[in-house]
Amino acid sequence: MNWQDLTISIGLSIVTGIISGVYTGLVMAKFTSFCQTRLMIVTICRDFSASGTNGVLDGAAFPREEEIAQHACTLLYLGHESAGGNALQLSKEIGQLKYAVEAYFHCKIMVLPFMIVVLAGLSSLMTFLDSIVRKVAQ
Repeated sequence: MNWQDLTISIGLSIVTGIISGVYTGLVMAKFTSFCQTRLMIVTICRDFSASGTNGVLDGAAFPREEEIAQHACTLLYLGHESAGGNALQLSKEIGQLKYAVEAYFHCKIMVLPFMIVVLAGLSSLMTFLDSIVRKVAQ
């Protein structure tokens, strides 16, 4: 084996190593982005909370639920159509659940305080109108 063959072998080895290293780095970067996005969706879902007593829902919180759709778009951008579609479906179902919980609270719990606020508002409005009528009459 002469010096020319040795130089060609070393050159090809270096080029092959660089190409495989860059490819592996790109694949790992994409995989890491997928894992990070998936972890963020799981973390957001773990922040959801609901409380109740005797089977009656007293409170529910859905912090940062709108971020799930953003992370789903990231998954779709990375080429994970199945995971992105599942995340979008999850976002849609959480939105429907949030709407249902808000409707439940509005109908069940907020009726009495709402009526008190309306009556207090009418009372203060009547007092305000009465004071205006008295000022005009003077």
